[in-house]
Amino acid sequence: MSRATSSQTDSDKDPLPFTFDRGDDPEPPVIRCIEYSPDGQSIATGASDSTVRLWDAKTGQQTHKLLAGHPVFWLSFSHSGHRLAAICLNTDEKRAHVVIWDMSQDKQESEKLETTYESDGSIAEHGYRVAFSPDDDWVAVMTPSHVVVQETTSGKPVMDVGKARKDYRFMSALSFSSDGRLLFYASLPQNVRDNALVELHSFNMELRQHLPLALSLALPSHSFLYRLPYICSPNGRAIAGPIPQSGFQICDTQTGSVLHAALQGHTENTSSICFSQDGEWVIDGSEASTICIWDVSTGTNVMAPLKDERLQRVTAITCSPLKDRIACVASDTEIHVWDVRTRQIVLPLVRESERQMTPRLRDFAYSDQVKDIHVFPDGRHFVSSTTAFYDAHIHIWDLQTGKQTKAFFFPGGCAVALCANGSLLAAGSTRPFGYVALLDANSGKEYFPPLIRAGSGARKLCFSPDSSVLAVVFDNRTLHLVHDVLGDRVISQIENQEVVDVAFSPDGKQFAYVIHLSGHILLCDVSTMEVAIQLPGPGSELPCNLAFLPDGKFLLETYGRNKARFWNIGTGQTALEHSLSPQSRALTVVSPDGNTFICSWAKGKDGFGLEKLDITSGKRLWSTAKFTSGVTTATFSPAGDKVIVGFEDGTLQVLDASLGQTLILSSDDRSSIELEMPSAPNRSRRIGTGLADWDDDSIMNMPATSSRAARIGLQARNAVRDNQQRHNGKRNAVDDHRGSGLAARLSARLAPKPANPGHAHGQGRLAHAFQLVSTGRAKNRVLAAGEQGGHEHRERHRLHSDDDSTSPSPPESDRAHSPPTRTGESDSSTSSSNWFVDYMCYCVCLPCRGSRGVNPE
Repeated sequence: MSRATSSQTDSDKDPLPFTFDRGDDPEPPVIRCIEYSPDGQSIATGASDSTVRLWDAKTGQQTHKLLAGHPVFWLSFSHSGHRLAAICLNTDEKRAHVVIWDMSQDKQESEKLETTYESDGSIAEHGYRVAFSPDDDWVAVMTPSHVVVQETTSGKPVMDVGKARKDYRFMSALSFSSDGRLLFYASLPQNVRDNALVELHSFNMELRQHLPLALSLALPSHSFLYRLPYICSPNGRAIAGPIPQSGFQICDTQTGSVLHAALQGHTENTSSICFSQDGEWVIDGSEASTICIWDVSTGTNVMAPLKDERLQRVTAITCSPLKDRIACVASDTEIHVWDVRTRQIVLPLVRESERQMTPRLRDFAYSDQVKDIHVFPDGRHFVSSTTAFYDAHIHIWDLQTGKQTKAFFFPGGCAVALCANGSLLAAGSTRPFGYVALLDANSGKEYFPPLIRAGSGARKLCFSPDSSVLAVVFDNRTLHLVHDVLGDRVISQIENQEVVDVAFSPDGKQFAYVIHLSGHILLCDVSTMEVAIQLPGPGSELPCNLAFLPDGKFLLETYGRNKARFWNIGTGQTALEHSLSPQSRALTVVSPDGNTFICSWAKGKDGFGLEKLDITSGKRLWSTAKFTSGVTTATFSPAGDKVIVGFEDGTLQVLDASLGQTLILSSDDRSSIELEMPSAPNRSRRIGTGLADWDDDSIMNMPATSSRAARIGLQARNAVRDNQQRHNGKRNAVDDHRGSGLAARLSARLAPKPANPGHAHGQGRLAHAFQLVSTGRAKNRVLAAGEQGGHEHRERHRLHSDDDSTSPSPPESDRAHSPPTRTGESDSSTSSSNWFVDYMCYCVCLPCRGSRGVNPE
């Protein structure tokens, strides 16, 4: 969601929450830190525009704006809440500035105290920290090269805790113990290596000496690119930080031991961490735009990932004193506040005008492949997903119109599976260290806890026919089966096998999977996991895809470059074998009736397509024209009349399953074009006259009754002709009216050419008159038919138009309604017996009447 300017308001004319006054800078400032006040009434933020702002925690309205003088890197409230400290950096002078404001007085510009320290000029955000002692008497200051303690009231340095060793620098964790006797801080090597360790140090404030602390944490080099969110708990007893394997861990600062195993609640790396003020919770935000809450003592997940499509990568986070709200910074510039009880974002408010418009079937703008497509049992909608990291949604589409009807938030790209009755969706993150979740297919609500947490991205998901078992193949070629997905969730894993593909039999009693390299196919019992049949593999040829035929007696396997083999499950022998196109791909889908199957093919780098074959004979029924992108997934509709196709570039198309022709295209301007062949008798009758693309009522260019497909076809042909003529440098004036029907073409020929070619205003007056009257006359004919012939005549006219039209009529709500006629206008609302003569006379007289100042009506 884009940050609103200060002039923007919501529907109640109040300023939007967390709105920055930008001045001359059109870009919002980078918010580097966020903190709740101890009383929970305010939220403080430090930003790159050299300001610290205080916001009302309930409304998000700004209450104070404090000028720090330099970009703010960290801030901290005193335990009493009477003071607020911030550390800023002047990169030009290589000096860090610590500014302390007295917040005890209710003033817009509070009194401040500033102290300056030398710095190495590094702009690493994790290298600058400030923290108050429990009694508020001291302030600990960290720069990349120094750790110092100063007095709160005077700003005078009282202890030089330490200077960074050669090739080391201080970073991230800085906290006093609950009794104020110890100060904890961390350091890491200057030149970060993959095996670098973060060292935690302990300093005794009374003895003024360092104490041994055997605690070193692995450095996650990927998170280092953004922040190193190591942080100590408010009482100094624990430290939390990210780990290389994704997630984070909590360690005891006294013993140096790891309290819990790695805590993983996201599909991406942890990017920010904070403790609750009582030290009982630790909250982590992720690069996957999700937030998790954990119990520090037990390591259990207090709350499943908080997710919202408005939220982007979480870069800073804080928890309210009562633990009822969580405030976070998303993508460095936006502030969001969550209500923990309702699990919803309560600030900022989003106006209806800012909600994203529902897109049509189109390019996803992420240039990443469509991963999965599944059609709902009603045949009216289908679900799709992509592997794109920034496409954090599962999309639901209307199969008839190509419009998106729903989008469920699931961060980071995913593979999906739809259960047989369409009530459940399984989604597995395609990112490393992701998880597999179960969602309600109607609402998108996620069932908790997730089905599987794995150390690899999901490759394929499929439900058993009774929807009780889910099979998941991961990128590391492990196969998991989750039994009783809505109950106890017993998880089984295929041991010591690298699995490429998996499929369930139609009766749900067996499942088949393919072993990598050898290509052996194993049929196993779903309940016992025991192998019932083993089918030999093709050896050196890479296996591609498995699919059961609907009768459950045969198993289709495509392998190598162009081989399709049908196995008789009862005998374990090959029943049929077909050769496909030489460049066939791994994709194979069986039709619902079990008589045909489709597979994808490729010719070079620029030619891709699908072909449909008869299962029994292997005869090719059709092959599509070349697609511009490779096919990644496809599926039949339940009725078998349509094929939905996904591509490597993130686009979707819908094809007619019987002919292979495109029904719904993937670009915005053609997203709902439906191509249906016109009825044979009418078309054959018109081919000889050149009127094959026009229905009966549109011969005289009556746009209100011309068929939709005819107009589309004509526009396409005209566009081609225009391009050719422009290329040849020619343009026929009469061709400007070639799509206007006989009357307009006649008028174009009769219209006098202008004496001055530069004045073309009057050139088409007669043609324009014909067109206007053509449109109005067509509407009047329909009205007249309704007045004279009643409902029966209108119905006959509608059926006649529908007969010749090559696409369905739009719904009543989408049609343009003719205005009602006024009493006494029978001459303009009825047609004569010879309507063509009346039509021509009316057209000829209209310009004359208008030229004499007479109202044509």
